[in-house]
Amino acid sequence: MSKRRSKRKGLGPLPHVTVMLAGAGLTGAAWFYLVGAAIDFGVLAVDGQGQAWLFTIAASLGAVVCLVLVMALGARALRTLGVIREYKPKRAAAKRKAEPAQAGKRSGKRVASPVAEPAHELQA
Repeated sequence: MSKRRSKRKGLGPLPHVTVMLAGAGLTGAAWFYLVGAAIDFGVLAVDGQGQAWLFTIAASLGAVVCLVLVMALGARALRTLGVIREYKPKRAAAKRKAEPAQAGKRSGKRVASPVAEPAHELQA
């Protein structure tokens, strides 16, 4: 086997995105069905059928899970396509808290604070 391997030119992320979007579509259809079932069971429960409350709650929880899954799959597909980026917090916030506040580092001038100073300190 040679040390040089030929780079395969595949389809890229297209198969993964297609599977994620197909899963999101199927999950969206399940969400639609479960919302309708929850409404129907809710009507039966209000009309006096006690066991319908259990089915209403189960269908509602299933619909919530499906909706969260649709959003997760959609976000994952968008991230794979490069439309959105993964969140990476900036580390500069930790440095700012550690350093003492210095106003006007370069000019040596005092910068006005956006917070009003108490009135008793202004009289002096």
